[in-house]
Amino acid sequence: MDGRQRTEAIKGFLDNTYALRGMEYWPELDGLRFTELPPTIQRGLLRRTVSAIVLLAETSRPEESEIDVRMALFKRLNTGGITLNPQELRNALYPSNFNDLLVSISRWDSFRDTWGIPRYTKEEIEVEPKKLQSNALYKTMADCELVLRFFAIKETILEDRKGSLRALMDKTMKNHISDSREKIAELDKEYRGLLNFLSYTFEKRPFILPKTNRPSRPTYDALMVAGALIGTDNLVGREAKIRSNFLAACGTPKKYDVLVGRGNTIEAIKDRVNLAKEILTA
Repeated sequence: MDGRQRTEAIKGFLDNTYALRGMEYWPELDGLRFTELPPTIQRGLLRRTVSAIVLLAETSRPEESEIDVRMALFKRLNTGGITLNPQELRNALYPSNFNDLLVSISRWDSFRDTWGIPRYTKEEIEVEPKKLQSNALYKTMADCELVLRFFAIKETILEDRKGSLRALMDKTMKNHISDSREKIAELDKEYRGLLNFLSYTFEKRPFILPKTNRPSRPTYDALMVAGALIGTDNLVGREAKIRSNFLAACGTPKKYDVLVGRGNTIEAIKDRVNLAKEILTA
């Protein structure tokens, strides 16, 4: 449920795969790997234990609400004073190839450029740059949630699912937990193809609303899902017309209200996707 990253970090350090960084109290150990530490410290670390709590929760509540039981237990045990947001909970509850896909896409240069997140470097796994730490999307895992939103909304429309967007994203994580690597590769190709097409169409500034000059999450939802439902093969060659249609929609108060997401119900999201279809095909 929680602690996977910490456990893997401990194992990685003991396997000598990375060095200590940011040693506030023992600066003389900074930069050393496990096998480079004094023998006394090595032995002391190896004698330490890691506590774990095994939970078995049985419930007769509907399948869709099972995550709420685990979340409640998680919050009871998570006494560190920091409340995890929904995406952080999903990351803890549903480790899978699909979850890894969300992280992988969130590190992609084109994705980060679109949302104004500093580009990924291998060093950030060990030490996060200050600019990255201060990025609101990154530090709350909202970047991963943006990727998840696309798959959740697309599948909600295709399968006519019901419920709140939060519950639907939870369900999407659960539905994809056993995805094969081949399935993940298909999803990865679909997402990257769509973002590449829209980025090219809008001259590397997709989802930007003229009135705010920043990317809009509701507009992103609508254009990405509409593009998936139509298929980019059917849109190639229409780039200039799509830009013109988008600007015209932004200049129409009623359509603009739909694009910026005045409502966040599933019906409101479907209205945005339908408007995006018009923008892409009219």
